[in-house]
Amino acid sequence: ADWYEQHVAESGAINFDGASRINLGLTVERIDMLLTYQRADALNQVRAPTLVVGARDDGIVPFNHSEKLAQLVPGARLQALDGGHFSPVTSTDTFAGVVSSFLNPHP
Repeated sequence: ADWYEQHVAESGAINFDGASRINLGLTVERIDMLLTYQRADALNQVRAPTLVVGARDDGIVPFNHSEKLAQLVPGARLQALDGGHFSPVTSTDTFAGVVSSFLNPHP
């Protein structure tokens, strides 16, 4: 939340009638995709090594979604981070270390 507040959030009241940086059509398409696209039943067919990274303090994608995903993929490794929804940015070194260790387990 702090990182978002410092880097993305705009100060003052939102002017809903003013110009927006947000592409509303794309936003609607993304919401539609999130509500209608389901592939959970196919996740048990994944055979590749899988790393699921989620942030315990993510206010957009709750951590229990990461936990569920890791449970559905056989042998998946779950890694919990802190840093909110932007944890790859807010905790870059930690995130990079986790991914690097997964991709190169024996340096």
